[in-house]
Amino acid sequence: MRVFNETVSVEEAPTSIFDPQIIFLYLVLSSVFARTCYFIYTTWISTLFPQKRRGGRGGERAKRSSGQFRKVNPADQVSVGGADGPAVTSGAKAFDESWIPARHINRPDARRINSGAKARLKSRAA
Repeated sequence: MRVFNETVSVEEAPTSIFDPQIIFLYLVLSSVFARTCYFIYTTWISTLFPQKRRGGRGGERAKRSSGQFRKVNPADQVSVGGADGPAVTSGAKAFDESWIPARHINRPDARRINSGAKARLKSRAA
């Protein structure tokens, strides 16, 4: 085995911040870091803060969104009593149900199906 007693010089290629490999590495690492932070935020941090309610009642949202007030004819309103209290709705339907098949509007009741064990017991008893 031979050993050389010489000076060795190591030369590295010049690197630039605009090197495509470095830019891609920074993009990948920053996206992984951002996704990890987002996951941590949505999993643990956002659950600590209560959700703010957007808007208020339906009428307040409608007034705010349209920016105008619409006058309602009292003859068109029908009083409806429900579990939440009285409400006022218009007499007209909100959608046209002429295109909906009748079997979807008037759905049949579900039939009860006896299991095999019950049917066998009934046949043995008879």
